[in-house]
Amino acid sequence: MPQDQLNIAHGPDNPQTETAEQQEQRLQFPPGYQAKMIETITSYRSGWAPDRLLRIPGWMRNVLMFRGSQLIEYDPASNTYVDVLAWNRQNNKAEAEDTYLEKYGNNITQMLEGGFSSVIAGAVPSVIVKPENAEILADVTTAKASQEAISIIERMNETPDMLLEESSLLYLYGVYFKYTRPVLDGDWAGWDFEDTFGTVTVQKPARYHCFKCGTDTPAQMFQQDQAKSCPKCGAPLGPESFFPPEQSDEVSRTGQQRVPRAMVKWSVHGPMEIDLDPMAKSIDQTPTLSFDQEIDIGALRLTFPKIFEQITQGAEIGTTPNASYEKLRRNEIYSMGWGYTSDSQNQKPTFSQNWMQPSSYGRIGDKDFAAWMNQNFPDGAKITLIGELVADVRKANLPKEWTACLLHKNVGMYPPSIADNVVPFNIRLNDAMDMIDDWIERCAAGMTIYDSNKIDRREMAGRVMSPGVLNGIQTKGSGIDKPLTDSLMQFKFALDPQVFTYPNMLITMCELISGVTPQTFGGGGQEGIETKGGQEQALNTALGKLNIFWKKVKREHARAAQNALESLQKLMKAGAVGELFDVIQANGSEFRNNYVNWEKMQGHIKVYEDTDQGLPQTPEQIRETTMNIVKMASEKNPIAMEIMDCVPNQESAIAILGTPDMVLPQAAQRARTLQAINTLMENDYIAVQDPQTGQQVNQLPVMPEKNVEDFPVLRDTMRLFWQENGDYKKSNPGGWQRTQEYYEAALNLEAETAAEEAQRQSKVKMAGMPPPPAPDPKEQQVLQLLTQDGAQAVQRLQELSEMPPQPPGVNITPQVSAANDIAKAALDAQKAAKAGK
Repeated sequence: MPQDQLNIAHGPDNPQTETAEQQEQRLQFPPGYQAKMIETITSYRSGWAPDRLLRIPGWMRNVLMFRGSQLIEYDPASNTYVDVLAWNRQNNKAEAEDTYLEKYGNNITQMLEGGFSSVIAGAVPSVIVKPENAEILADVTTAKASQEAISIIERMNETPDMLLEESSLLYLYGVYFKYTRPVLDGDWAGWDFEDTFGTVTVQKPARYHCFKCGTDTPAQMFQQDQAKSCPKCGAPLGPESFFPPEQSDEVSRTGQQRVPRAMVKWSVHGPMEIDLDPMAKSIDQTPTLSFDQEIDIGALRLTFPKIFEQITQGAEIGTTPNASYEKLRRNEIYSMGWGYTSDSQNQKPTFSQNWMQPSSYGRIGDKDFAAWMNQNFPDGAKITLIGELVADVRKANLPKEWTACLLHKNVGMYPPSIADNVVPFNIRLNDAMDMIDDWIERCAAGMTIYDSNKIDRREMAGRVMSPGVLNGIQTKGSGIDKPLTDSLMQFKFALDPQVFTYPNMLITMCELISGVTPQTFGGGGQEGIETKGGQEQALNTALGKLNIFWKKVKREHARAAQNALESLQKLMKAGAVGELFDVIQANGSEFRNNYVNWEKMQGHIKVYEDTDQGLPQTPEQIRETTMNIVKMASEKNPIAMEIMDCVPNQESAIAILGTPDMVLPQAAQRARTLQAINTLMENDYIAVQDPQTGQQVNQLPVMPEKNVEDFPVLRDTMRLFWQENGDYKKSNPGGWQRTQEYYEAALNLEAETAAEEAQRQSKVKMAGMPPPPAPDPKEQQVLQLLTQDGAQAVQRLQELSEMPPQPPGVNITPQVSAANDIAKAALDAQKAAKAGK
């Protein structure tokens, strides 16, 4: 699949291979249509330019206050807020009426951003991958593999750090945008090593070739006049076997080269870099989207070597009338002080990537252009500019590459931010604190004046007016007759005590309006609430508003995961990504790989946010919840006992409550069984020789071991695997069958082990019993007589039973009864003798 269809972004490891003109020829652009694409984009951006001119100053105010530039003012000339202190320093302005610019900042803008981010970025939002159709096996298999694939993509993109950036952009701008695309980047995704082949000249010396066994023997091994024979098989070597020296060209391995791996990459951006329809309700409703950045000119020239010489320093785009203004503002975000760095402005060109949706094709009113674009770019197009130079044109699908998270709905793509509410309070707080600081520094100690005609100030210079010390002074002039109290006066400047409560009131109101209260980030409890339950209720109320924002972040992560997985499927289908794997480890086990490949990724899936996942819990909350479940299990709570009876839950509890080196006794067996399952699912039978018959038989690739396995844990682990992975019965029937055979083999070994243990216990019991006493001769004699009498009694009973019916008056019952008693007594004596009694 061509790279323009895969949308693999150009970079130093994936440089440009054809110019825009060559792309035009390959895509069969009619003359002038490339310019019409730029005209369409320019038309839209020019229409949105006034709106951005009004929004950018507010964004810059939020950024400057957050960064610590707390003394700012609006400058109509530059249409933005500027750092007044930095402006005075850079312009060498003498302190005139602004004689006290070095004031103290009170950065509650940054403080509350930390509280907001600590809640929103506390945990990575989990996503759920489901098959598009649960009755299609390929969809079910892909959904399961995609769950593993998205975890690999999140780990590669360092999602926890990315989430912090997202929360900061939401706080400052009210929106963030995420760009999803495949890249070839060895430094980030890693390298593969491939053999290189080329033509090599091979020198072959004079030799004798044996036509019987094919062996070549150098001619120098034989003397000139001796009879020659093959040293391997002994066949004679005559003149026809001789070959003179020669050289030939052969294709052979010449070495290895590094090949960068392909992978799906995310990057997060704010509205200062993204220009789109401000009135759109979602990102799929904007006709175009422009992504502008200032990039180092060296990196751009290596990325686009076909236009190396045409890339110039400081090049600006021509698709918006505000290009220079917006470039200045983007540079100011990263520069200290009021000015921007000359390097960024004068050397870094603007790299502008522009997406067009099919709805934009009719903007300029050219019917033929719109029809041709719809036919050749049915899903959309992308044109890349460096300044005004066209660098790349390709097919694209904007909603499959861009997602957005809006803090508020139905206010366009640039909603109000939390910082919009916080910054006005921050400015007022600074003013209030400046007034209090001035009063403390200048007026709190009062101000003393004296009559210079009465008191000689030279006599008081350098002296400390300590109580209890006589301080002599010289009087002078006509004031010597006046009382000393008439020559000194100390002024007391009053400050309304209510001023000292004003800053606290401002901070409290700011926290309530912004929704970031102290309880959310451990900044203390709410005043007036004395009980723990009351504080927890206040915390839950405060988190209610932030939970709304958290849901928006979760939804955006699900959409971005959908785009990433579809992009990965294209890469795998084209062979750009062969196989992904994630290295995992369970407690007490070795490392193993979980693989994802194209065979498992050929179906269709849908990605949803986890609606059951609330705001991230703090480590303390997680520890307390786990401790409560463990405590309930110890108190025989049936639900808690069932939860803690599961080994994975026990491992989780140990990880939360235990020390890092603590291992659950059953965890090693569970990990061992999971490794065996992985081997059985991925490896076929192996042929071995039966030691009894000598014939080749098929054996499982791994077998349970009688003296190693903890069989109850093995059984529970395998049943849990079958319950959670029932789709493998259809997608991998061979592996499923092998796991069942492994289970049966384990049951047989368990039964064998139990039988051996029972036999061993019986022997131990017998070995612990005392030996039987020696038989008594008199008892033996009595037993012998009883046995003889018993045998005779049995014989007598036999005879009586065969007698014909007796005539009336003849009764044999006493004889039968006596014989029965004798036989029973003999039998009881034998039983007692056997029992040792």
